[in-house]
Amino acid sequence: MVTGGPYANEDFNRNLILDAGEDVGLDPCHGDGELTPPSSAAGTLPSTVTTDENGLANFDLVYLKSSGWWIQVEVTASTLVLGTETTSSLGMRLPIIESEKGEHPHSPYGAGTLPILVSSTGPGSISPAGPVVLVTPTFDVTFFIAPNLGCFITDVMVDGVSEFGVPLLPDVPYVYTFEEVTDTHTIHATFGP
Repeated sequence: MVTGGPYANEDFNRNLILDAGEDVGLDPCHGDGELTPPSSAAGTLPSTVTTDENGLANFDLVYLKSSGWWIQVEVTASTLVLGTETTSSLGMRLPIIESEKGEHPHSPYGAGTLPILVSSTGPGSISPAGPVVLVTPTFDVTFFIAPNLGCFITDVMVDGVSEFGVPLLPDVPYVYTFEEVTDTHTIHATFGP
């Protein structure tokens, strides 16, 4: 299992050439003699566009479906108006179509996993158990929180925020799902007698 992602682009100086000191890092593809991900995986843009009378221009960023979500791109554009040049950049993750999320391919670049820190105190259990549960990005993970017999859940904290303010009835379990995980999280359950 690949762990530890997301991973940085290996082309540190962004010149699209494998230079000395590149193709290194923590990603699973380092040391393979190639830049990961390859520049072409981020898609293609037109080299120039013409703006309308309001100074706006539209263009298409074309990329392979398999690169969607797994690559964070930076689009940099410069404009020249009356002899003055201005440069602007926009960073974004390549989007995927909402209806295709369930059938989207796994990352070809070793996107890794994201950690969820799991802990509990008192008489009960949380499953899957921690201290760390690793989740593939964009996947769901469900936690089952159960008090011991005759005990109850006093609180469940998700990313430092309480899920409920009053204890549940004795012996009543609780279920919490992180949907389409895209970041690290924490979950902590507290149980009482």
